[in-house]
Amino acid sequence: MDNNSLQLHENNEAPPSGFPARLKFFREQLHLSKSDLAENAGVTYRTVHNLETDSSRNPQDKTLLLLAKALGITFAELQGNGSADFTKSATTSPKRLRALLFSLAIFAILTISTLTVFSLSQANWEITDNGLEVRDKLAGISLWRYETTAKIHICQEAPWDSDILLVGLWFNSPKGGRLVALDRRTGEQLWEIQPDVDQLRDVFGSEVIDTAPFGAHRVMGWDSNGDGTPEGVVNFVHGTYFPSVLCAFDAKGNVFGQYNLNGHVKEIVAWDLNEDGRDELIISGTNNASAYQGATVIILNREHFKGATIDSLAAPHPTMPDSALARVVFPAYPEPFMQHTSSVRLTAQRIQIFRNARGETNISITIGENPLERILVYLDAELHPIRSDIFDTFRATLQAWPDSLTSNTGPADDKWRANWLATHRHFRAGHWPPAKN
Repeated sequence: MDNNSLQLHENNEAPPSGFPARLKFFREQLHLSKSDLAENAGVTYRTVHNLETDSSRNPQDKTLLLLAKALGITFAELQGNGSADFTKSATTSPKRLRALLFSLAIFAILTISTLTVFSLSQANWEITDNGLEVRDKLAGISLWRYETTAKIHICQEAPWDSDILLVGLWFNSPKGGRLVALDRRTGEQLWEIQPDVDQLRDVFGSEVIDTAPFGAHRVMGWDSNGDGTPEGVVNFVHGTYFPSVLCAFDAKGNVFGQYNLNGHVKEIVAWDLNEDGRDELIISGTNNASAYQGATVIILNREHFKGATIDSLAAPHPTMPDSALARVVFPAYPEPFMQHTSSVRLTAQRIQIFRNARGETNISITIGENPLERILVYLDAELHPIRSDIFDTFRATLQAWPDSLTSNTGPADDKWRANWLATHRHFRAGHWPPAKN
């Protein structure tokens, strides 16, 4: 071994003369364990251990060649028949170290990138006084904030993509309540939608609409065209009075339908009523027109998602036709029965869709806001009333009513409920019923 080679030996010592000691010497110069050397050379741990402890007297040349290559020396140097080239050993080790460090760096980058993408796509959100804060799901670190002075009423994943958050702003938004789509990973605003207020003014009048803005109340998905990818529908409500608005929109924020209601929406259900692969929307709520003050159910589809619930009975000269696929209104109970309920008007809610014994699609709704004053009404798939039942809790409540309102009459009586059901108003697309006297 020459002097230059010896200087690269950290102890400045020549390799021992015995083979077991030489093998151990060269292994330790590279800071390798027996297991490391065995793995690098493609031999077993037992082979390296036996050679270093002199338990293996006659190793095969093939084994020694593999060990020498793994140590960065020649076959002769390992056997003690030549000088070890420490320059080669010293230069080989840093190269391997650099390669190892580079591989570890790439692995770390890929791992961090993967965890970051996963963390961003699975980020949690929290509605705060100043907006929306999105946090890393794994570490809880704040990723981004959506600052707004308006109250955030809703925040949920888009029905077509969990990486998009739909944020509903309430009445106090400076630009008016609206639905905003945000990229869940970055917080970038993708689009926003609001109802067409000019259309609402034409239907309900400026004296009503301009008293307050609308706020985004609820949003849900429905497959309106049967392509397997849901669109969205958002319900906006007026800040002071009764009007409600339903806006249908696609994944890019394009509004393709607006339906205007003179009352509150209680529930929206997406269902393929006619089994054509496309969803309809079944909406329940109230009709606040003074002519009704009653419960209503509406069916909308993609082709019939326009118009308003204003008809000739609710307004002498309607400015916009009712273009819903179907609509039914159940007026308030006749007086003095309505005065004895705890509600100002009737409300339809709790939509249930089922098949009857003949395989026909039926819809049931609960009418009455107070759980103690409810009637169950059954409808066919076009919203024609079939029959009604009274809940036992309402039957018990009637015991406190005056006898004049419950003796052989009243909501508990089948004939009374049949007469009340007969006062309903039914609408279907393109056809308005004549006004009733």
